Amino acid sequence: MKKQPESGSTAPAEPLPGATVRVAPLMPLPTLLREHGCDPEPVFRQAGLPMEFWDHPETEVSFVAASRLLEESVAASGCDHLGLLIGERAQLSSLGLAGLMLRYAPDARVAIDVLMENLNLHDSGGLATLDITGQTVKFGYQVREAGVSAIDQIYDMSISVACNIMRELCGAHWSPSKVVLCRKQPRHSKPYSQFFHAPLELNAAANYLEFPLSWLNSPNASADPHLFRYFSERAGEQQASNDSFLLSNLQRMILNAIFHQNCSVEHVARQLGMHQRTLNRKLGKFDTNFRKELEKMRFELSRQMLANQQISINEIASFLDYSDQAAFSRAFREWSGVSPSAWRSGARQRET
Repeated sequence: MKKQPESGSTAPAEPLPGATVRVAPLMPLPTLLREHGCDPEPVFRQAGLPMEFWDHPETEVSFVAASRLLEESVAASGCDHLGLLIGERAQLSSLGLAGLMLRYAPDARVAIDVLMENLNLHDSGGLATLDITGQTVKFGYQVREAGVSAIDQIYDMSISVACNIMRELCGAHWSPSKVVLCRKQPRHSKPYSQFFHAPLELNAAANYLEFPLSWLNSPNASADPHLFRYFSERAGEQQASNDSFLLSNLQRMILNAIFHQNCSVEHVARQLGMHQRTLNRKLGKFDTNFRKELEKMRFELSRQMLANQQISINEIASFLDYSDQAAFSRAFREWSGVSPSAWRSGARQRET
């Protein structure tokens, strides 16, 4: 049975300040703007990001600022599938150290596990996701940072990057069985079918590529155990000095728990290999706890889904593991001060 939110639950904790992303996957953006008849200089200036940042792929920029740049770029170019075009041009090398581990991993399953554990070295504003049900795999991405613009573009870009990852690991002949996105209907659907070569499902609650489980066992033609071990050790060293690693791991586990509607602290702590008291003691160093992190994730997911008018409030409540719509509405009002329907009306007005 689904659980009611605890009485007296607190508002979600604020996201970690300074979530960043490396600019490497975004480097095609100035060229794409020029191809659409736009001068990139004023677009970057409007977003508050110097174009010089784009000369160095290892440069890290604010995740929120990068999302504003995507928003400004779509407005300037008039292309509402710009994120897809950016993602199409990304390669494993675009992901930095995480991409190097993927390149030399023995097979697709190990590579995806490595990506989920180490994406934060490239992108600390989102989480890679993997769900295996029976013989079906769902490999996707979820934004965890609040205050993000151009969500549709970020998901278009991220899922097309995921598609390129699978093609590099499994061969150019690989294609998903289905592509699922939370975005609204784009003005032009042909670019999606031309790139993914698969049916496209829109207005969904999550973003992922769906494909048969057998692909995870595909041997990687570039596999090299020595290089894989070397880059894994380098990643481990970086993670050991990364104070946000526990929170990043926790949020990934919470997201997975929400997807499977099993949001208890006992379940998530067990997935992290520790007792719930140990987990909350460690989280206390960050002035947070499991309940705050769960509510923060629910709040961000609910805002992303409420922005899509095609997803009903009842569907959102069910997806987020609330007992009914009324329980979700009470929690959302505690978080935001307004009802879900009022927040949705405000989002519609902001769009117009």
